[in-house]
Amino acid sequence: MPMNGNINDPLNLKQDEKTVAAEGWLQWGSADTAAVITVVVIDANGRHGSATTNCVRREGHDLEDWKVDLPSSDGTAFAKGLATGTVSAVVTTTGTPFVSWSRNIQLK
Repeated sequence: MPMNGNINDPLNLKQDEKTVAAEGWLQWGSADTAAVITVVVIDANGRHGSATTNCVRREGHDLEDWKVDLPSSDGTAFAKGLATGTVSAVVTTTGTPFVSWSRNIQLK
């Protein structure tokens, strides 16, 4: 089975609402050992932020939480309310090497 996961909802804004405190989870596939995940959030005005983080599977753990700060791409505040969050993962595995998930989220 390939990796599964998603971004949490809602997500908090910080630093004068110019950064999204993004977090979510991964469920490792049986052959997965690590993943490089890229997270993108786009607010209702088209403002976006993105960041990449590394996750390494801990022995005996099938679930992994992740957290990463997403600064606004233009340095201005995100709009509170409806947004879209997307997570893409490049996985070190003998199985499916690329997976992604998207969902509507709330920024608060």
